[in-house]
Order: sequence, then C-alpha cells, then structure tokens
Amino acid sequence: MILQVKIRKQTKEGLLDAAFSITEHDRQNLSILAEPGELRTGLLTCIAGLEKPDEGSVILNDRVLSDTLKGTFVKPEERHVGLICRQTVLFSGLTVQDNVRLVLTAAEKAGLSLASSGNPVERLLPDLLHDFGLDGLGGKMPSELTASQRVRALFARMMASQPQLVLLDDPVSGLDGETRASILCAARDLCRKKQIPVIYAGANADEAYQMGDRILVLENGKTGESKEKNAFFEKPKTLTGALMSGVSNVARAVPLSKTHALVSDWGLVVMKRGENGRLLPLPEGLCAVGIRSSDLAFEKPEGSSVRLSVYGAEVEEGPSCFLLRFCPVEGREKKIEVKVPKSVMRREELLRISTVYVPSNALLYLTDGALSC
Repeated sequence: MILQVKIRKQTKEGLLDAAFSITEHDRQNLSILAEPGELRTGLLTCIAGLEKPDEGSVILNDRVLSDTLKGTFVKPEERHVGLICRQTVLFSGLTVQDNVRLVLTAAEKAGLSLASSGNPVERLLPDLLHDFGLDGLGGKMPSELTASQRVRALFARMMASQPQLVLLDDPVSGLDGETRASILCAARDLCRKKQIPVIYAGANADEAYQMGDRILVLENGKTGESKEKNAFFEKPKTLTGALMSGVSNVARAVPLSKTHALVSDWGLVVMKRGENGRLLPLPEGLCAVGIRSSDLAFEKPEGSSVRLSVYGAEVEEGPSCFLLRFCPVEGREKKIEVKVPKSVMRREELLRISTVYVPSNALLYLTDGALSC
C-alpha cells in the first residue's frame, strides 16, 4: 500500500469524512474532483500534517503518519510530502534559486538521497529550474516574477524537497488555460519519471483528467464515486460526479417502478435495457437522468434511441461552435444544451430543428450520492 487515508474532521463548512487508498498494484495518480473550500483543502492538509484529523489515520509507504487511536502524529517536515495550494508562497526575501537551494540543502541534511555525485545541491539546482521553465530567472526576486513564473518556482522548490507524495490543491488557479496545462504537465511528467504519486484536487474536469489515472469525487466532504478516469467520464454514477465531469443536461427523475422512471421536465418515461433488450433494474437511489451534449444527434441513430422535441430554440454563437438551447416540453423552463461545430450546421438550420435524438444506452442514470436532488 502506497497511501491509505481514513480520516474524519469537523470544519466550518461541515464534516470531512474521507477514505481512499493508492495501492502498490495500481500506482496511479489520483484526481479528486471537489469544489474549493475548507473540506477539499482540509483533506490535503491533514495528509501533509498541517492539520490534525479528529479521527482516523494516514499511512504512507507503510509508515504511519498519523493515527488518533495510537496518538501518533509525524511533523509535516518529517513526512516527505510536498504540498502546493492557493496559499503557498515563495520566501519573499530570497531569490528563486535561493528558495530552491534552501530546500535542497535541507533535504541533503535530512539524509535524503539527491541522486547526484559531487555537490548535489548545485548540480540539481539548474535541473529543477529548467524542468519548470525558469532558465535565466534564478537570480530574480519573487516580486519580479509574473504570476505563472511564481507558480513554476513553487513547483521547483517543492520538488527540491524530494517528496514521496505530491499534493496539489488547484495550484494553478488564476492562470490562463495554456499556462495551467503547461505547468501541470511538467509536474506530472517529472513525478511520473521519479515514480512519485500525485494527488490533484480541483473542480476543473479537464485538469482532473490530465493529472489523474483515477478520479475520486468528494461530495460535501465525503468521498464518493471512484473510478478509472475514462470509465468515470464515460459513465458517472452520481449526480455530483456527472455535474463535475461536465454533464450539462441533467433533469430530476422520479422512479415509477423498479425498471421505469418519470423525467417530467423532458416529457419522458425512461427505462434501462441490457444488450439483449431485456429491462434492467434502475439503480437504487436514482434521482436524476443526464445526457452529455456530445451524445445528442439530429438524425435518428441506429438501435434504440430517445426522441426529444424542440421548443423555444435559442442559438448562441461562439468562436468555433454554436450552442443550441431548447425545451423538450412546451411551456417548461428546463432547457437542454447541445454544442454544434460551425462546420456542421448553420445558425438558420439549427433554428429549424424540430427533433433531437439520444441513444438509449447513452442516458446516464444518476443517484444522489451525498447531494440532495
């Protein structure tokens, strides 16, 4: 077992109740999809040792970092866990290279292997600056850096500590999309090269997919749905998971029987069928049905499909796509959205659409998890 976490902690936002693990078998990076706040940050700070859980334990590489029953608590600086969150800053009175050098020196004094001969600190320093695009900026003070350069310097300093686990609490918040992706990719690739597991926590579905091999949803402070990332984004099981994975079309579902449910906002009675066409039982706790925008079609697909009427169509134009919004039930306010590339259809054609289809097997049957419908 690489990491095992089972903790509870009361915060101002509510109760943090988290249980998950990263095993030696899968050795996978984990992305935690959660809204920003004390619950998400508190989970990572409890692992890093900056906060103490009220109950439970944290075990890293078979070493107990905290255990409330046994009274065990390892100091943050002795855990070999790297953490970057929104509040993390550089030492303002030191240059970039001195920020990194200070941590490298501390790691060397602590007896951590820096994997370099001669003077390891001075040998590794330029490599770390280079890894995060800081060539030529080592002599700069933090106040002389751009926002993205400061974040890159934070990553270089963190990696200088030779961590056994890296925790990232949306560390690139506030940066533009291309810069965010570049910094996160550099960190992920370096950690993968050094075989250091990474836990990324954030609300951005694209970044969660980019950083993690597995997705874990934190719903109102409680760990919920956990899946391999492709399986999660293809078929989320919970309402929270669907919303956080980017499913924009969700409507309340009321079970009528074990196999049928009413989705009144869309004018549908839905049922789930297996490959042989037989009815399957709906999931226990069903509260909503979801449809991904990419699964909607303007022509009837092969096989079983659901037909949606189009009322009150509105078209919003973007740089490369149109966004079509419509009500599937006349007089209702609940709208469905579908993105359409401009190369596929013109605005005038979209406004004439009267019917939209979705394959029956693309419907998402969602349970409430920790979120009330």
